[in-house]
Amino acid sequence: MKKDTVWLVIAIVLLLAVVGGLVWIFGGFDSSGTEVSDTASNSEEIIDDENTEDDTNTEESNDQNTTDEEDDLDSVEIDSSVTYSTDSQSVGEETDELFTLTDIEVSKGEDVMEIVYTLSGDSLTEDSTLKVVAVNKSSLGAMEIALSGVKSDSTGMSYDQSIDINREGITKLTKVVSGVENTLKYTLGFTDALEYYLYEPELSGSSLIVKLSIKYPGGEISTDEYGTTEFTSEDISVESSTVDEGVRISGYTYSSSSGVLKFIMKTSSNTGSPIPSFESSLEDAILTVVFPSLNADVIYSATEGSVSLPGGVTLDITRSGNQSTYEFIGVGSEYKIYGTTSPNQITVEVKL
Repeated sequence: MKKDTVWLVIAIVLLLAVVGGLVWIFGGFDSSGTEVSDTASNSEEIIDDENTEDDTNTEESNDQNTTDEEDDLDSVEIDSSVTYSTDSQSVGEETDELFTLTDIEVSKGEDVMEIVYTLSGDSLTEDSTLKVVAVNKSSLGAMEIALSGVKSDSTGMSYDQSIDINREGITKLTKVVSGVENTLKYTLGFTDALEYYLYEPELSGSSLIVKLSIKYPGGEISTDEYGTTEFTSEDISVESSTVDEGVRISGYTYSSSSGVLKFIMKTSSNTGSPIPSFESSLEDAILTVVFPSLNADVIYSATEGSVSLPGGVTLDITRSGNQSTYEFIGVGSEYKIYGTTSPNQITVEVKL
């Protein structure tokens, strides 16, 4: 019995050793000898926590960016040595000398903004100058700036391209078609007539500088939408001002680039929105835009109802009573039409 007991004890000890070894191999350690936690499934939660932290960091970064944008103002200030005015201003004079526009710089300060035009010439001297005119056009919601004697523009800014301002009642600076040889024209959108000062052209190094200092007029910039800024073939209908508000079409410009014709109608009104009601439809290569209630239509009266446009497109305009109908004949399959304020205009873009 003693021998049997001894062998039983030995057998039990050996069995425990084998079981312990199996537990060691398949249990709490991986092949590298690193301890495997019972909470290994929590690794996904830890990753989620890390993502949450990343999201938090992103939100904090975005908030910081917003703060930076609000505080990221240029060091331009009101010039106390000059008199700001809303009246039209003209500096320089027309000469036989022609210039190239090489740069446009827009700076936004706390109380004023500045626009600086930099020009080059073949033989600049202290006497070099050009005529520059700035005029507030409150009915159109914009200041117009015209630089004469400019033969070329090397800034890369195309027609109808804008530099956004969006501060204290000033919206954007836009290059527009001037219709005059060797003249560049820009509009500066506003909510109210601008107080500004236009400096005389000044030679600086090898460049001629033209500068405007402009006070912010204040006021809320409209975010109202009229029409669509996406290409479509669908009918569009917009209800806005009518003859009762004295709404009218006051002028136009057009340009063509990359297979798209852009036609801009300047608008104004006596009261209410400067954007007139309109309806548009596209069928059989004809885009029809109807203004059912206009007090006046300067485009119709100035063109006698017909305008030849780029890409072989013809614009036919008819007017009956207070209604004007515009037919863009020979266009492609999609278009955009939208109204904007400051400056006040309706833009038609159509694929050729």
